[in-house]
Amino acid sequence: MERVASVAPRGSWVRGDRVGETFVGVDRGASASTSLRWAVSRAAALRERVVLVHAAEHAADAVRGERILAEAEEAARQQSADVRCETRLLEGSVMRALVALGRPGDLLVIGTRRTGFLRGRLIGSRGVLVAIASRRSVAVLPEHDRQGRRGVLAGIPPTGDPSVAVRAAAREAQRLGEPLTLLLASPPADGASEAGSADALARARAVATDAGAPPSIAARAVRRPVAEALLDAGRSASLVVLGDSGRGPVAGPVVHDVLINITAPVLIARADR
Repeated sequence: MERVASVAPRGSWVRGDRVGETFVGVDRGASASTSLRWAVSRAAALRERVVLVHAAEHAADAVRGERILAEAEEAARQQSADVRCETRLLEGSVMRALVALGRPGDLLVIGTRRTGFLRGRLIGSRGVLVAIASRRSVAVLPEHDRQGRRGVLAGIPPTGDPSVAVRAAAREAQRLGEPLTLLLASPPADGASEAGSADALARARAVATDAGAPPSIAARAVRRPVAEALLDAGRSASLVVLGDSGRGPVAGPVVHDVLINITAPVLIARADR
């Protein structure tokens, strides 16, 4: 079961030879409303197409799902008449339906309810599970966000290639017209040297500049547990960006812990694959 309804396009942003798409999981919860507003605002700035998605786990849920999609579509159109919007009603498990969405370069936007922090264990909302399992970039929006946020924070790994997170963060900072901060956190016990951290931040700064980041780029290294440092530094940020190349600590417990105790909108940027 898949229903697709589209609104006449007002404009589009082309990625390669096709129009870019932002998928938004919608229901009647407060977290879905927050994620919808964020996604429409971003898509309007980037001229992306928005696809509103709801999964009906049983055939009897289809009518309710149609109503939810219609309400979300109307809310999107009221927010911005310039965004092309489609709706899709999918059948089956919510998690499987959302994880299967999109192609390389697309973005999935979901909301989550804040849950308790329990280091090393994945607990909490279905949204966290989807963000971990998806092969696409995923933006996760907390249910109760606050006003007055400013700046984009990018988590920089002490080793390896930081380009996935940094390029995504640079684009978002440019879109928002806000400063970019590069944060490299390493646990006190891991033996990272100051020189090594400085080199990693220098590489990240070069990538950010090449990606068109605003001139205002701050970079700093701290000796703290990675998730703890990101959560604290991101409390007042418009967006926290983490890169997932499919390997290394950012692809594992750091993402888990940041999403479980989310303090700001989080973008898990993934390489196109």
